[in-house]
Amino acid sequence: MNYCETVTTTCMQIGNVELNLRSGLYCNVGNKLDISTYKKLGKRELLLLDFLLKSPANIIEKELIVKTVWSNRIVTDSSLNVTVHNLRQFIKSVSSDIIIKNFSGVGYVLYKSTES
Repeated sequence: MNYCETVTTTCMQIGNVELNLRSGLYCNVGNKLDISTYKKLGKRELLLLDFLLKSPANIIEKELIVKTVWSNRIVTDSSLNVTVHNLRQFIKSVSSDIIIKNFSGVGYVLYKSTES
């Protein structure tokens, strides 16, 4: 399945949302496109979402996420968990059909929900 329906140098679309990789602006594509339909991701959440979007439906190991998102800095599991939680809350707030699933002790996978 091809989850990234539209990809340019600055934007990605997956499901019903669009992410601007430069600004971190994230919007629900089905909504009227005015400033109130946009929300902004934090730096780590943006990096995590960008990384997960590049390999949709594939489990990404926690160590690889930390290496990529935190540039090899020492990071606790708690920091990763908080970042994932914040990203999930953000995705939920824009009524996205994207889901991030945890595979305990292994990593995370991003996929498009089949439920309406």
